Amino acid sequence: MKTDQKDALRMIEEEMPETDAEGTLKYILAEIQKGKTITLGECRFKAENKNLG
Repeated sequence: MKTDQKDALRMIEEEMPETDAEGTLKYILAEIQKGKTITLGECRFKAENKNLG
């Protein structure tokens, strides 16, 4: 499902409270722009594919 940055930060904080959530989000955003899927605990992050069809 689509997730905004505020919700993504909350999920990161819940899954990995010992990490820097904002730094982790920056890393995730950089990697998904490369086409990667990032798994963090029970959550998966990937870029939305706008080139369907």
